[in-house]
Amino acid sequence: VCSKAHKAPICRSKKETRAIPEGSTTLPLHWRSVSAHEQHYRPKEIARMWGWSVKTVLRRFRNEPGVLKVERPESLKRRGYCQITIPESVMMRVYERLVVKKL
Repeated sequence: VCSKAHKAPICRSKKETRAIPEGSTTLPLHWRSVSAHEQHYRPKEIARMWGWSVKTVLRRFRNEPGVLKVERPESLKRRGYCQITIPESVMMRVYERLVVKKL
């Protein structure tokens, strides 16, 4: 998870906390290519558009770089869950990969 500090964004993960230099090109590609302002879709919306089941969409996009995941850990009284949203650029990248190209 990354957040903006006063001068440079801070990258917080379970293993480390470090400053990310301004204009760095060492950021993962999906951080640089996904905009927070682009359209994001829920798996149900993509399933309706593509004629797939929601389970198929979840399976296809679960480990795709750039997909936003919000996880709530399991507790004694509540089960855990993972909610995902899929940016339009990620959806189009997967679509282009699935399209059969003419030879």
